[in-house]
Amino acid sequence: MILKCNFCFSDFEEKNKKRLFCSKECYGLSRRGSKRPEVGLKISNALKGKTHTSKRIEKIKKANTVVISEDKKQKIITLWNFGLTDSTILKEVCVGSKPFLRFKNEFYYENGFDKKNYLKFVTISYSEILKIIDLGRKKMSYKRIARTLGISMKTTRKVLKFYQEFLKEDIFHSYDEKSFCFFKQTKIEKIIEDFLQENNIKFESEFVVGNTSGSEYSSYRFDFKIIDKKIFIEVNGDYWHSNPEIYQDDSKLSDAQIKNKNRDILKLEKAKSMNYDVFYVWENDLKTKKEETLKLLLEKINDNN
Repeated sequence: MILKCNFCFSDFEEKNKKRLFCSKECYGLSRRGSKRPEVGLKISNALKGKTHTSKRIEKIKKANTVVISEDKKQKIITLWNFGLTDSTILKEVCVGSKPFLRFKNEFYYENGFDKKNYLKFVTISYSEILKIIDLGRKKMSYKRIARTLGISMKTTRKVLKFYQEFLKEDIFHSYDEKSFCFFKQTKIEKIIEDFLQENNIKFESEFVVGNTSGSEYSSYRFDFKIIDKKIFIEVNGDYWHSNPEIYQDDSKLSDAQIKNKNRDILKLEKAKSMNYDVFYVWENDLKTKKEETLKLLLEKINDNN
């Protein structure tokens, strides 16, 4: 059966009498703009060879004639050299996307600028990058910088790594003397911290001691140091620190357990060389005999001079 398309008015063969369109394209074009008359108007203009309305053509011509000032061009080039992404530069310089892309293409063509020099996928502002670099020069670790400025550690690390090569300066540091204070506190450490605060005992958490003995560890971190007392408190998990009441056979320990156990021995030797006592609080003791363990801890602190 020969039917006529309701959109392009061409003849087509079809068995179904109810079919109104010769193809999916014609159906789509007919449906487009049915709910919005202005879209239907654009379709009709397109069929007549008019791609844009006269008002739209004027806007396009005006956009193509916008020229970026020399000051803004110099700022864009500076930010490019500093490795910022295009989206960040647009926010910093406040220029339109079309003039910016036009200038970018011209600059690439004339200067052969290498896109690989960009600091990719970093969307922080120029001022935040300068702050990161400034703190990196002050020997702060990237973790501390991230916490201080409220920026993700991944972004901070990427910025410092990039500018360490770009500026030829030593600004990337994995750790510093205070970076350990950002280690995640465990639940059992929180119990001991609350207990010390309830009893008005002054303490420092995540206390770091430098090591010059020549071992593989440059420093040791103790969970708590009691102020005005020569005592450290170590709050140990049963598995990771191999509670001797549970793990009596060393041959069955994992590599991580052996490593932690050896480090704990070195930490104890370091504390003794400083004339400090170490009180160990085990996870199992806090679960099975919490009151007794906390009472012993309080007596140990009070007896220590």
